[in-house]
Amino acid sequence: MATDTPNQTTTSNINVIASIVIYNHSYQELKPTLDSLLDAPSIHKVILVDNSASDWANTFVHEKVVYLKSQGNFGFGYGHNLAIKQYAKDSDSFLICNPDIAFENRVC
Repeated sequence: MATDTPNQTTTSNINVIASIVIYNHSYQELKPTLDSLLDAPSIHKVILVDNSASDWANTFVHEKVVYLKSQGNFGFGYGHNLAIKQYAKDSDSFLICNPDIAFENRVC
C-alpha cells in the first residue's frame, strides 16, 4: 500500500505558470485551453501573449490571467520567451502551451 511521505510533491503544492501565445484566436477557440488551465490547482498564473490585436484578450478578466501584448507577430517561440523572461522566476515550473490543447484535471 502506497502512502504519502513528507518529501512527496503533489500537483496542488507546485507553483506552475503557463503561457499561451495567441494570434487572431477567438475566445471560443481558446476556451477549452483556458478552462482546463484555469481549473488546474497547480496552475497559479496563465500568461496570454497576444501576437496580434486580439479583440477580446486584453479585456479578459480572471484572477489567474495576465495579458501580455507582444510588439508584433514574431512567432510562437518569441512570444513564449517574453513570458518566460518576465514570469519564470515566480514559478517552480513553466508550462508552454499551444492554444489548442486541453488537460484533464488529474494532469495538472
